Amino acid sequence: YGLLPKLDMNFPIEESDLIVIALHHTGSHDFRGFHRFVREFVSHFGKKVIAIDGSDHTNFMDETADICKYFKRELLDDRKAYPIFFAIPEEKFCTTISEKVYDFSPMVPTMFCWNHSHSSTYIYKTEEEYYKQYQQSYFAYSMCKAGWATGRGQEIIANKCIPFWTDIEICPKNCLFRYPKDLCLAAKRLRGVLPGTLRPYNPEVSTYIGDTRQIKLGADRGCIDWDKFDLNSYHDLLNEFFEYSIRNLTTKALAKYLLEESL
Repeated sequence: YGLLPKLDMNFPIEESDLIVIALHHTGSHDFRGFHRFVREFVSHFGKKVIAIDGSDHTNFMDETADICKYFKRELLDDRKAYPIFFAIPEEKFCTTISEKVYDFSPMVPTMFCWNHSHSSTYIYKTEEEYYKQYQQSYFAYSMCKAGWATGRGQEIIANKCIPFWTDIEICPKNCLFRYPKDLCLAAKRLRGVLPGTLRPYNPEVSTYIGDTRQIKLGADRGCIDWDKFDLNSYHDLLNEFFEYSIRNLTTKALAKYLLEESL
């Protein structure tokens, strides 16, 4: 946020190669109003117009996707919209490996409306200290909250940590678009990795946990059985996460995808 330079935007809109209309806030769910707004722009500028819906809501109007290219986060099916994803600036990718202190990151995501004790782990005041605890962790929990897309998913990987999604198994194919979901499943099958779940966990039967209400509090949130854990396999998988993400999940990669699909 706030990393882009200030640009001189003093030029006629009709000279643009692309006109992007964005619906980005969860609270903005007047899809009919959004449709009327897009329709007005299309009537003036035609195929130059694209719409981006980055809200948590899964519903949208087919009529909008009929008149322009419509990019939709939280896309649950194969309707006319194009899936879109969260991205992270490439300069946020950590270039060194820190000494690991935690088996599982002490920061456990939660829904604040649950009033759950995991909310007490939201203690970090700066980006630096928030990133540092990921750099010092082997694994970090993530899950679907208001929507599947989350900056946390990329931040974990960018800080040389492996995401441990509690519910990745039920993620629709067009949500978390481009995210390495197959690698997430592989991470949950690494021998010796023991998430601290309230119910018995057996990855040979199922890796699905649910949401983080099923994760125990504090030091019981998870651990590594070092007698079974293969550190080389861990680092191989971590490198796969990192290299894939820096190719596919940066803001540059997102812009490239958007332009290739739009122009």
